[in-house]
Amino acid sequence: MRRARAMQALLHNREEQMLEWTGERFLPWLDEPAMAYEHLHRYAYAAQFVRNKCVLDMASGEGYGADLLAGTAAWTVGIDYDEAAVRHAVSRYARANLQYLCGSITSVPIRGVFDVIVCFEAIEHIEHQELLLEEVKRLLTPEGLFIASTPNKTLYRQSDKENRYHVRELSRREFKELIGRHFHNVMWFGQRTHPHSNIWPLTRAGNHGAVQEQIVDRQDGEFAFISQERRSPLYMIALASDSTIPQAAGSILVDHSDGLFRQKDSAIEWRTEQVAERDREIRSLMERIHAQTVEILRQEAEIARQKHIIDQILHSRSWRLTAPLRSLKKRLQKYWRIGSGR
Repeated sequence: MRRARAMQALLHNREEQMLEWTGERFLPWLDEPAMAYEHLHRYAYAAQFVRNKCVLDMASGEGYGADLLAGTAAWTVGIDYDEAAVRHAVSRYARANLQYLCGSITSVPIRGVFDVIVCFEAIEHIEHQELLLEEVKRLLTPEGLFIASTPNKTLYRQSDKENRYHVRELSRREFKELIGRHFHNVMWFGQRTHPHSNIWPLTRAGNHGAVQEQIVDRQDGEFAFISQERRSPLYMIALASDSTIPQAAGSILVDHSDGLFRQKDSAIEWRTEQVAERDREIRSLMERIHAQTVEILRQEAEIARQKHIIDQILHSRSWRLTAPLRSLKKRLQKYWRIGSGR
């Protein structure tokens, strides 16, 4: 029994190791808080609309989102073109009401219909976006709800978030026109990660469902309150249907672990360590330069001393008196070389 469990754990670990971070899809174990907020929040927001419903998650990726929706849905299917991602999802997320399939979101290998279809951060990954919407309409019940998100091309490209897997990004107008061509009713939401101060009731008497948003912007060195209209979404979310759209409000995701702040503090600590290491290297180099400078000065002083000694010898009385002997020596050495044939 223990051996079987060990083998099962080993196989599970191997399955989890199948997916490597490439930038194409979000992986829940990444230490990227801001990215986690964006992806997890979208699925958590969509979960309010799927209770006891049949749900399709288009481009389900690692599988975490479909699993979250399956927590309240009657039946959930996740579809993704990547076979490794599908195998991983099947291995990691096991529910009786959850299924993962391999296939294209522009040609879904399913004949049934769904009450809710979600498609988060996938439209921009394909060129033929109309085909995707046609598949959504084919698979969605007449009263069904389609929930989709995509980056706001205008702001996304200004935020240094370039993604080589994005084939065709959309502006707010383009996304609105695309969804509007296929659905009669659309409700629009924006999404963006912002720092915030959270006030919440600590007693049961408080209204835990109502949230009042106060928005500030730093202007001329000070914070000032601004209107809701001044906000610009980095991501756009559409709730679309040919029927009545369920009542929906905004939503706030709170990270109780303060992951983004911890990441910032770790980055600052790392940079501080790098600066300290660079300072140590600079001090070491300066000490070596100082030592080499001292050695150069010592050698120059020694050269000057030796030159002074030579000058003293050359100008001494003994040097002048022995000049004839040195001249005789040179002549004898010359004759000796001639006589020896050298």
